[in-house]
Amino acid sequence: MMNSSAFPSLALLMTLLAGTATAQHTSPPSLVWPPSPEKARIEYLYSLSGKADLGIEKSFFRKIWDFIVGSEDSEQRVVQPAGVAADIQGRIYVTDPGAHCVHVFDMNEKSYAQITETLSGTFSWPLGVAIGNDGRIFVSDALRKEIVVLSSDGKPIGSIRHDFERPTGIAIKGNKIYVVDTPLHKIAVFDLNGAFLFEFGKRGSSPGEFNFPIHVSGGTYLYVVDAMNHRVQVMSDSGTSLKQFGEVGNVTGTFASPKGIAVDKEGHVYVTDALFDNFQIFDPKGTILLSVGRSGNGQGEFQSPTGIFIGRQDDIYVVDSINRRVQVFRYLP
Repeated sequence: MMNSSAFPSLALLMTLLAGTATAQHTSPPSLVWPPSPEKARIEYLYSLSGKADLGIEKSFFRKIWDFIVGSEDSEQRVVQPAGVAADIQGRIYVTDPGAHCVHVFDMNEKSYAQITETLSGTFSWPLGVAIGNDGRIFVSDALRKEIVVLSSDGKPIGSIRHDFERPTGIAIKGNKIYVVDTPLHKIAVFDLNGAFLFEFGKRGSSPGEFNFPIHVSGGTYLYVVDAMNHRVQVMSDSGTSLKQFGEVGNVTGTFASPKGIAVDKEGHVYVTDALFDNFQIFDPKGTILLSVGRSGNGQGEFQSPTGIFIGRQDDIYVVDSINRRVQVFRYLP
């Protein structure tokens, strides 16, 4: 016979749930960089680690059920986030090789979904993500060695195949798709229909050469994280190296383990560094302006930040990999 004492009483559940419902929360002061009295340029907004962070209010009976049998929220959280992008509809896409999926957080509709399917199976190791002007979603899968193409509602509609070894970073600039192939030290270029156009790069340290490139971003020019050369290469759309900035070091303005890259509307270049546990901001000439973050798991703190994306309103999305979340900031022009 089942022992009823193994379950909490309904009265106790109602008391506990009512207590959580009436708890008062005060908003913390704004977290900005640089701190006062200097003019604030970057502001922390919020973080996302799972469905629960969307602020969806559960029904009273759903809370009781979750209290008794456990919540499904643990299955709707990021595990090992890598890349991030956002569309104009307010949806944030987070690639997650640990969960073999792409998480979709709809900030307007307050909904959450996972994309797991491609045309020929499930995601294996999704890393990079980019969104076209038509809403299509392009995801690089390093183990499948292809670019998975999804419709704007997340349905698999195609793929881009090439002699990839390990496609990682991906960016769309104009009418071209740029895909970083890290172990081959090059970038392959395709049109928006997936037809191969050309490629550039080889291993080395001279201008136009790479040593394990990892991420790419569009802006006025093409910006490539040349990871093991500890620099950013600024390139033309055709792959001609125009200039470089950065060097190996342990002080602000240098790089230890550069990962992601993005450019805001004013041409500032943002680079995450997985060893510095921050992102650094450079002007278009490559001069350091500001570093944001430090090691830790609090707001504005990081453990191995990787992907970064800047939206049209200069919202800054940073993948905080080991902390299993995406932190969102805003540039204050």
